[in-house]
Amino acid sequence: MASYIGIIPTFTPDSDFTIFEERFEQFCLVNKIVDEKCKVALLLSQMETDVYKILRDLSFPIPPKDKSLEELKKELQKHFSPKVNVFRERIQFFRAHQTTEESSNEWYARLKNLAVNCKFEHLQETLVDRFVSGMREGPVMDRLVEEPVSQSLEKLIEIANSKELALAYTTGKGSEDRIKAVYSGHSKLGNFRGRNQHKPRKPNANRIKRYALYFSNFDFVIEHIKGSDNVVADCLSRLPLQEVVDHEEHIDSNIYFANLEVPLDNMMVREETINDPVLKKIARFVQTQWPNRIDEEIKAYHNRKLDLYVENDCLYYGDRIVIPSSMQDIVLTELHATHEGIVRTKSMARSYLWFPGIDKRIETMCKACAPCLSVAAHPPKTNIPWPEASIPFSVVHIDFFSFKARDYLVIIDSCTKWIEVYSMKNITSKTTVEMLRDCFSRFGLPRTIVSDNGPTFVSEEVEVFFHRNGIKHLTISPYNPQSNGLAENAVKTVKNKLKAALVDEKNKDVPISTLLARFLMINRNTPHTTTGISPAEAMFGRKLHTRVSMLKEKKPYLTNTNKTRAEREVRSYKVNDKVIVRDYRSTNKWMEATIVNKIANATYMCKTKIGMIWKRHPNQIKGRIEAVSNKADENVSIKTNAPTTRVGIPIKYPNPSPIPTTPDIPPGSSASPGPSAESGIEPEISHHVPDRSLPDAHVEPASNPRTNHNRPIRIVKLPNKFTDFVMDER
Repeated sequence: MASYIGIIPTFTPDSDFTIFEERFEQFCLVNKIVDEKCKVALLLSQMETDVYKILRDLSFPIPPKDKSLEELKKELQKHFSPKVNVFRERIQFFRAHQTTEESSNEWYARLKNLAVNCKFEHLQETLVDRFVSGMREGPVMDRLVEEPVSQSLEKLIEIANSKELALAYTTGKGSEDRIKAVYSGHSKLGNFRGRNQHKPRKPNANRIKRYALYFSNFDFVIEHIKGSDNVVADCLSRLPLQEVVDHEEHIDSNIYFANLEVPLDNMMVREETINDPVLKKIARFVQTQWPNRIDEEIKAYHNRKLDLYVENDCLYYGDRIVIPSSMQDIVLTELHATHEGIVRTKSMARSYLWFPGIDKRIETMCKACAPCLSVAAHPPKTNIPWPEASIPFSVVHIDFFSFKARDYLVIIDSCTKWIEVYSMKNITSKTTVEMLRDCFSRFGLPRTIVSDNGPTFVSEEVEVFFHRNGIKHLTISPYNPQSNGLAENAVKTVKNKLKAALVDEKNKDVPISTLLARFLMINRNTPHTTTGISPAEAMFGRKLHTRVSMLKEKKPYLTNTNKTRAEREVRSYKVNDKVIVRDYRSTNKWMEATIVNKIANATYMCKTKIGMIWKRHPNQIKGRIEAVSNKADENVSIKTNAPTTRVGIPIKYPNPSPIPTTPDIPPGSSASPGPSAESGIEPEISHHVPDRSLPDAHVEPASNPRTNHNRPIRIVKLPNKFTDFVMDER
């Protein structure tokens, strides 16, 4: 027969199934019963006959043995567990109050037990509310209501316990004796005060402190009277003793209010004090009288003579023991054993001991402690700016950064805050030198370059490049990127703006290079917070032309009145002017055309004789001369389409010789005379100053009435000497 550990009580109709279920689970656990069928059989075997009958009726038509363990537990729990009246439980909870003899912890424990069956939705908040409101009236409750509503329950219990302890100390709980008056013949006993009285001056001697601490539990008033009037106490003090008491046997070997954890024995301090010549002298002065002449070695003690006293052959300063010189190093080592800081070490020492110059000794010891220095915190950060640059691009800061698997070089001018960003295929020395050379070709060589200690910046190739160009290269301290803060801030600004631009849906398909160019354009044209002007204004003395600046412009941006002669004599043509234009299609260099439109100051649309429209510059256009016949006098007239100069002043010259004509023209006939140059009338379009590159004129001979056959057209070439003159028609 198998033996089991422990027993399970038989489940009766009057039993609480919740308790039975807990014990059943523990029994199965300790006996390692894990099989489901075994647990069902064990459960059914521990029931009385009446309970089993009830369970069988509840499980009908399925027998209990064929049901699972959980199903059986639910049936038994539903039928045999006591029904709890939640409202009745809550009534008892809210009617509960702290009794007179009940402490805060006991009140909280009782309150928590009452809330077990209340089924509060917010149990913690309800317990806090009832803990404070159910507290008995008094100082503890008055203290708790000062706390905010959001205060935690644990904190409220802690405050209540602290207040109860303080009340127990001040009211002398457990001391039923109340001394109403004490008559004293000793004036120093007047320093004692009972409870509910003003705090007296802090006594020095430990013996007096012990008396004051004990008497503070009582109600009393000390009234000073003369010793001759205090007959009872005076009589008792003068009674003879039956035996001499050896005071050495009753000396307390413990230092009152001293640190018991310090591994220094009071007897050791006593022996060293007796052997110390200075302390031995000070103890004698304290017990007798101080001399009129004070040496330098006892001056520190003399300044504190009112707080010095001797007890158990040890010298005390207030509540602190005075350490002899032979033990000072040992005590300091013990104080700094856990490597506390200067302030905490001083605080520890001021609670237990003293000797002259202890503060300075502690400071020196802590500052010289090697373990403390090895783990010391960083010193306070200081901001030492670089010297301000007054010349643009004289001091520049450079740095690398990576963005979207691509490296970039940032260059920022210290004076103008102008930022240059170069996309790098790699960050080798050669590529870096190429980018720097490209930048310097625009802005000139800087005098100083500031960078970190990256391998590229401190490489030999980069250093040689700087040296050959007379550039001073400064590197910052390692692991201190704040020293190159200008470049670091520029990197942060560029990266943040690129990230924001990529998040924008409008820039979904825009390349990073375009986004970078847009940012640099706006950044260079935006006033900087340090300089108050934009980097472009600081660098070039003007703002950059942007789409935003177009909103403010009112007139053309080019207004230059100091034009050269070549600019003043630019050739211009009018619509319908007959010209010849440059032909680039064949060996024939020129083709006749007509000006049909002027689309710019130096751009014309020309229609050729074959009907094609060409765009030509004035340098690709020449004026054309047409020969027309005059039937009235049968003379040949020459009409020019030379361009008009912008001078507008007619050129005066002597009467020119007649233009040679073909032999078929009758003698004495000449070209039709034009207006006289001396008349002051500006010549017509056919009398404009011809270009030096004027081509051969086409002259159409006049019809000869005496001949009926057609003559071939001859080309009459003007002499070169007439190219700078206006020819009159003859």
